[in-house]
Amino acid sequence: MKRQGGAQNAAPAEDDGDTTDNENEGGSVTVTCGASSQVLEVAGKSIAYVRREYASVFNIGRESKAMLNGAEENDESHILEDGDNLEFVKKSGDKA
Repeated sequence: MKRQGGAQNAAPAEDDGDTTDNENEGGSVTVTCGASSQVLEVAGKSIAYVRREYASVFNIGRESKAMLNGAEENDESHILEDGDNLEFVKKSGDKA
């Protein structure tokens, strides 16, 4: 069955074949820590990647827990998907 959508969705000739490594790449994730929140193009990346790369931007502490779509996510190797909401939270009463 042929994919619909026209030439704009067609992959370049050199990309024909295996796409398993980047199928989930691309797309936006809302990342929040405290009062800071941004929509970032990090779908296809892990929670650990976001924590590491954006630690100083969002002031993400090592003790902060990752909440993915409202539920605590302990697996920091979890790959984010387009439309996810990732929040880094501190236990109430903890000071930074």
